[in-house]
Amino acid sequence: MKALCISGHYLHCTENDRTFVLFYNLHMATQEKTRFDTRLSGKQKELFELAAQLGGYKTLSEFILSSAQQQADLILERHRIILADEEDRKIFFKALLHPPKPNATLKKAMARYIAEYQK
Repeated sequence: MKALCISGHYLHCTENDRTFVLFYNLHMATQEKTRFDTRLSGKQKELFELAAQLGGYKTLSEFILSSAQQQADLILERHRIILADEEDRKIFFKALLHPPKPNATLKKAMARYIAEYQK
């Protein structure tokens, strides 16, 4: 799932149907604790436990949460860099949600593409 931030909200694109949905205030962490359960193979668990031990983490959960947080921060930062400016985000999402009709230049380019690559 891809996500981009606009005005403090995240726009997600699902891999299955490329539809966009707004999730409000995704970036705001709450102090309320929730449970996250997952299944993993025995080899994965052993690997993660060894990494947690070598990394000086007190628990496997601490290691998993820290690693997931770091990865989430990196992914979100990459998306923020792409559309770093608020005006860029507005222009991008306006074009995405309300695309303009194809002009003559775009129609010619599409015709050239079809002629070249659809042989």
